[in-house]
Amino acid sequence: VGRMTPTLFNEAALALYPSGWVALADDLDVHYRTLRRWAAGTTEIPDGVARDLVALLQKRRGEFIEIENRLLAGMRE
Repeated sequence: VGRMTPTLFNEAALALYPSGWVALADDLDVHYRTLRRWAAGTTEIPDGVARDLVALLQKRRGEFIEIENRLLAGMRE
């Protein structure tokens, strides 16, 4: 199984938290500096991080869909 690359980590982190990664560090229960090392490729990204990012992305997608549906419903009224 291939390891998560810093490039893919950065893409997922930016999609989840475009204004900063402090919240991502909290959600992953790691220090902010750890995220910076993963993003820079100076520290290997643990295997479980990809699974955790997928869970966060799925949760966020669900939140976006719910908001979208509420907006669409309001436009129809």
